[in-house]
Amino acid sequence: MTGLSFPQSVILVWHRGDDVIKGEATVVGIKPFKAGYSLELKQTDWKEVDRRVYPRHTVRLPVSLRAVQDVRGSTIFTVFQGETLDISLGGALVILDQQIPRGSLIEFNTTLPGGESLKAFAIVAQQNKSNGGTGIEFLDFIGPMRAKLESFFDQAA
Repeated sequence: MTGLSFPQSVILVWHRGDDVIKGEATVVGIKPFKAGYSLELKQTDWKEVDRRVYPRHTVRLPVSLRAVQDVRGSTIFTVFQGETLDISLGGALVILDQQIPRGSLIEFNTTLPGGESLKAFAIVAQQNKSNGGTGIEFLDFIGPMRAKLESFFDQAA
């Protein structure tokens, strides 16, 4: 590696399972290492990368989630109550009275201010143990939920 002067700023991307973390660092040197090179870094700053397609809207709405669960070979429907912390056309972050296992299929039910009911089929995408939040990813809207949600976002803006 010739022609490089140091320090140089770099952007690093690390895939950790489904999570992507972005890092910014300063390269202060490069050394040969095996078949490639090793970077000497300082001042590394890591942060989670938000890969959401739709913008989130901070809004508190009551939710009822009906989960389909397999318990010892039997299909059980369990209802969980909670509240959204934020919501988008792609999903929601909710606080629940108890956790639902990641990967569970659910029916998402909420009511907008003004009384309009919204429903979607969804999956529990993640659990955030630090804030107790459950990440919900919408799979399919039931009835006119998408249009109602878009209208709600437009009015709130």
